[in-house]
Amino acid sequence: LRNTSKRNVSISKKVERFRLSNHVKTRVVKWEDINSLLYEFGEGSFDGILSDFGSLNCVKDLKTLAWSCARLLKPNGIMFANIMNRFCLWETVYYTLKGRFREALRRSRKDGLPVKLASHDVTTYYHFPEEFIGFFNKEFKVKHVLGLGIFLPPPYLKEIYSRYKGMFSLIKAIERLS
Repeated sequence: LRNTSKRNVSISKKVERFRLSNHVKTRVVKWEDINSLLYEFGEGSFDGILSDFGSLNCVKDLKTLAWSCARLLKPNGIMFANIMNRFCLWETVYYTLKGRFREALRRSRKDGLPVKLASHDVTTYYHFPEEFIGFFNKEFKVKHVLGLGIFLPPPYLKEIYSRYKGMFSLIKAIERLS
């Protein structure tokens, strides 16, 4: 069970190409519409749920989503969630140095932030890890929290990468060790 990204469509094609349709079922579903899978498959029908690339940051009502995901999973099923943190040191420093203080603190908005994705804006909600866990802890037991990309700037600040290649080679090495 995955999000609505283009990668899911390519996964569906791979399932067909490798003739795994009897073993693997894929659906393109918005997180907000995940309850539709309860009607199609029933409770306890999935071994795992994967959310990558911060797709859960686009969901306003995470408590309801947690309830739905818990119902979809088999007993002892696993959910992997990748979220974008509320605080990004690189972003805060970058916008502060440019005198764009409002943007330096943009992730702290509780009402969501319009973020350009392809050709349209998507309302994005940033959470600290413990805040995010709070939405899910009634339905799930957290086994592990891992930070990814902690030391590196976000991709949209790629101008910094090209300007300081040597420094970022070192930072990438540190990131791999953490």
